[in-house]
Amino acid sequence: FAVVVSLLLAGVSWGSGVKGDPTRIPDQVPASRSVAFVDVTVIPMTFDGVLEHQTVVTMRGRIQAIGPVDEIQVPDTAVVIDGTGRFLIPGLADMHTHLDIELGDGANEAVMWLANGVTTIFNLGDQLTPLGGGLMELRDSILRGHLPGPTIYTASIAYGPATGARPSHTFTAAEEGRDFVIASKDAGYDFMKVYTSTTAATFGGISDQAETSGMSIVGHIPRAVGLNDALRDGLRMVAHLNDFWCRTFDCGANANLIGAAVNPMVRHGAWVATTLALNENFKNMYCGDVQALERYVLREWWRYAHPSIVSHWYNMVVGDWNPPGCRPDDALGAWDFLLWYSKELYDAGVPMVLGTDSPPAVGFPGWSLHEELRIVDRFMTRFEALRLATVNAGRFMDEHLPGVEPFGTIEIGKRADLLLLTANPLDRLSNAKRRVGVMARGRWYSEGNLQRRLELVAYSNYGPPELREPSGRVAP
Repeated sequence: FAVVVSLLLAGVSWGSGVKGDPTRIPDQVPASRSVAFVDVTVIPMTFDGVLEHQTVVTMRGRIQAIGPVDEIQVPDTAVVIDGTGRFLIPGLADMHTHLDIELGDGANEAVMWLANGVTTIFNLGDQLTPLGGGLMELRDSILRGHLPGPTIYTASIAYGPATGARPSHTFTAAEEGRDFVIASKDAGYDFMKVYTSTTAATFGGISDQAETSGMSIVGHIPRAVGLNDALRDGLRMVAHLNDFWCRTFDCGANANLIGAAVNPMVRHGAWVATTLALNENFKNMYCGDVQALERYVLREWWRYAHPSIVSHWYNMVVGDWNPPGCRPDDALGAWDFLLWYSKELYDAGVPMVLGTDSPPAVGFPGWSLHEELRIVDRFMTRFEALRLATVNAGRFMDEHLPGVEPFGTIEIGKRADLLLLTANPLDRLSNAKRRVGVMARGRWYSEGNLQRRLELVAYSNYGPPELREPSGRVAP
């Protein structure tokens, strides 16, 4: 395996593309080096438009300078990247993920997000024992530059009874909730997450201690608490758009009740993560449609899904998504209603971020975020859709995580999370996949470098190319 790694990463260079030779795209550049994107079209996401013929300079993980190409002095030591005919946008953010070290391979999943231009993820619960476990080690290794991957923000999840979750994460009493917040804070988590089954007593304990500990609450709408009381007592982000339907509306398509979700969300300034790609897959695979799952898995990215993840998806589709007496047409109607009231929430001013619930909820890390962009494009402009994946993610963290490093726009002082593209995503959102390279916290990776890293992920999952056979990868 070591030989394969060295061959695949052969040609990694720290110096190609230095000033004087801007025509070459450097393969990889550390955050300690200054990088200058010269004569690039910038989409700063501070307004709906572009800035042409710009130079953007980064240094030590931050954006240092932005301005017209004839006004910005490029440092003599900078690595120059030619931006002619190219577009620079902020890195994308997936604000609902589950990077579970035990179920899959966390380091490989981190590469998958990064290789798709996702430079920030919000991990909403890992269920590890003890708290933190390998997740914090991975997060810190990425931050130190020892491993490639997105910046990871974390939430520690508290369940209620009858979910099958681990006892170390399952509580019923208020004191247990308070103690879990203290332990989670000590373990390095950024947020607390509550679940559908979280009891009213536990939520009360979490709410009291979270305020004392300076931790915001995110997650599902606990059935025992209800939306209004949960928002009043500190729920700052609802984890799924479909949570309103199945919690507030009791899974009934009653359009008259939309205000029951809109009004309190707007009043409390609470956020919601979309996870619509998950719901689309649910619609397509409802009633245990394994063939639909097979078609999804065998798309061009199948080689990167860890076998245990695929088995988990299969068990979910034939189990939870195949209830007795189910009818596929029910899922079609539910999908139409979900899109309708998602637009109603958005138009009413409920702030949204993109989230995918991947990988455990039938989603490929990184690729699913582009599916999310495709879906929200149905009820908002392309600029607005990109805002959800960039600006809004930075805004949410700025509001609810004290001392967070600013990100989400291309402005001086912001974290240097950037995508260099060959086409304008404001013309077509799928252009966000046409990458020249990705910069995460000032570390530059060319598209070729990232593709070689993905090949390593495929190798670790299924061996060398001659042994990779897509058939039979779904059913265990």
